[in-house]
Amino acid sequence: MKVLKEQETRRKLIEYCRLLGCEQELLAILKKYDSLQKNCRDEKERKDIAKLGIFEIFSLLGKGKELRIDGELVYKED
Repeated sequence: MKVLKEQETRRKLIEYCRLLGCEQELLAILKKYDSLQKNCRDEKERKDIAKLGIFEIFSLLGKGKELRIDGELVYKED
């Protein structure tokens, strides 16, 4: 599976959310986590903030059965 660059991923997410009618919510999430990452002190903090952002987007899109980030299970439906 090919991993997309961040800009391409964002573009596709925005297009998808536009179709679902939740584009503004996604843009607010992206803005929130971009802002949080600007104040990061180290790489671990940056990755943890990114995980929170990914989970918030995952929740916006209706969740799924499970979410893995970098191979780590972050969420699993009961």
